[in-house]
Amino acid sequence: MARERADDDVVHGLWSRQAGIVMGPVLTTVDELEEFMLGDGRMRITVQILVNDVVRASMNIRDVHYTIGDVVSQASQGMTVAAGTVFSSGALCSLSDVSASWIVPGDEITIDAGPLGTLRWTMEEWQ
Repeated sequence: MARERADDDVVHGLWSRQAGIVMGPVLTTVDELEEFMLGDGRMRITVQILVNDVVRASMNIRDVHYTIGDVVSQASQGMTVAAGTVFSSGALCSLSDVSASWIVPGDEITIDAGPLGTLRWTMEEWQ
């Protein structure tokens, strides 16, 4: 059911569920991002979503409510978190700008997370 809903969202231009599961091509560890760390465990890294080279959403990770440390702390209450466990903090940005057009086949999508990397793809026709 959730997969069908995610697929339906893609048809209607709400593609974040599909894109949000992408990891890679390389993962990094916190120690590799030390220059971006703030004293409270947050990072000063801007994430932007562009459609056809137009910024549709932008947010700095320092503005998230919970840090990854908070997420790990909560997850480890009552259970052991194994080395190599991947944590996700959810969606950073929203494409809820109602004045913007929906994503259509042929649109070029870019998620640029600065030092974390950039993902690019072209929206394909729904089959």
